[in-house]
Amino acid sequence: MSTDGNGISMEDNLDRMKAYHELGMREHCVGILDKLRRQIAGDNFTSQMVNEYLKQESLERVEVQFTTKELKQMATANYKESRFLPAFNNLHQALIIAPQDKQIALSLLKILVQLQKHEELTDEQFEVANNAAHILMATPLPPSQALKRDTYLATLGVSAQLPERPIF
Repeated sequence: MSTDGNGISMEDNLDRMKAYHELGMREHCVGILDKLRRQIAGDNFTSQMVNEYLKQESLERVEVQFTTKELKQMATANYKESRFLPAFNNLHQALIIAPQDKQIALSLLKILVQLQKHEELTDEQFEVANNAAHILMATPLPPSQALKRDTYLATLGVSAQLPERPIF
């Protein structure tokens, strides 16, 4: 495992980056991403794969400027005001940051059901619904949440037959 000039491992730097992002310290996140890129510099396949991952993380950290908690709060406020598309966008960003969060995934399906009542869903929205379904099918849920999941999926016409892994 490579370390930066301060003896900090790549995994530790990734953890620090995520913590800074949760605290809203965007500049620190981007700085750590730059350190990570320098840490993995090289031509081997592993370096190239990690570099692609870091490019995606960098894009997400720069574009998503709020924490998961803030995005969920904004989505709740938007939902209460029947602003379903902004609520969807808030939760979609939150799921990018926390891709295994079952509550975000379930809330996304709920919002997509409301959106579908007013307009036809886009291909991207169906893709998000499939990803949320995958998350919710991959882990056990309490019976009440499983019932909500199944109802939302049926309403959206999303199959319980899911791809091997979500595509974000």
